[in-house]
Amino acid sequence: MNTKKNITLNRKMGINSPMYIYATEMTSKYYTKLNICGKNVLSIIGSGDQIIDAYFYGAKKVVGFDVNKNALYFTKLKIEAIKKLDYKTFLKFFGTGKVDAEMDFEVYLKFRDKLERDVKDFFDKLYKLYKCDGKKLSLSKIFRQRDGYRDIRFVVGYLKNNKNYNKIKKILSRKKLSLKNVTLKNIVKIKEKFDFINLSNSPNYYVDNLKMVKKVKFFHKEILLVLSKKLEKGGVIFFYNYDKISSIMNQKKSIDDIEKKGSFNVSRFILKKGFNKGRKDKIIILSRD
Repeated sequence: MNTKKNITLNRKMGINSPMYIYATEMTSKYYTKLNICGKNVLSIIGSGDQIIDAYFYGAKKVVGFDVNKNALYFTKLKIEAIKKLDYKTFLKFFGTGKVDAEMDFEVYLKFRDKLERDVKDFFDKLYKLYKCDGKKLSLSKIFRQRDGYRDIRFVVGYLKNNKNYNKIKKILSRKKLSLKNVTLKNIVKIKEKFDFINLSNSPNYYVDNLKMVKKVKFFHKEILLVLSKKLEKGGVIFFYNYDKISSIMNQKKSIDDIEKKGSFNVSRFILKKGFNKGRKDKIIILSRD
């Protein structure tokens, strides 16, 4: 594999897009609100934190999906790191907030042999590309940079403290990971049904290339109505809205337009603290009678 060729530097989402080291949304806040304990969850993979935190907050089963194949690789790396590393070493390896991830090669070697062959090959070649300098790798365009973001210990539940970290270690040792490299529209191919479907902030990416008048109509008909077929009775679809971000699916009018169509009961849960300091994000929750 030619690593440079297979890691696109395009900021748009695609099959080989830059990876997220951590979640960029308040998973600890919305999973607590939604009460997913004992439920089956389908979620965007992203950094893997949406999957890991769902298990931390008691989900019975979590299936992850993402159009970006690199997201699957990184999530598998992160989960093996959790199983092997102690809390302090994990935070030093991945960082805690801004640009402090070390991704030390010697630490990587401690859990490398537990990785699936394709994941191991992928990261071996990345380390080779950066001459085993994990710091340079973490600051490269291969990862989406997060300068100015909140400390991750405030964002995700499993990293809040050492007690929580040890809890997720035990949980993940008992779970079989289920990750799918599929698009939103291809989720219908997944056989199971779910109590919760977490779209994260993916609605913004899926409508970016459409003309303004078609964005909400497309999202409602081609995404939401299709996904609703994968819900158990009483199940919900939810997605993340950032405070003061202008993307179309982030705007109040877009959510109002979805509600007017009458296919879903729409509720908005405002988080007391948003991902970016000084803001209040929210989740949009869609259910059907």
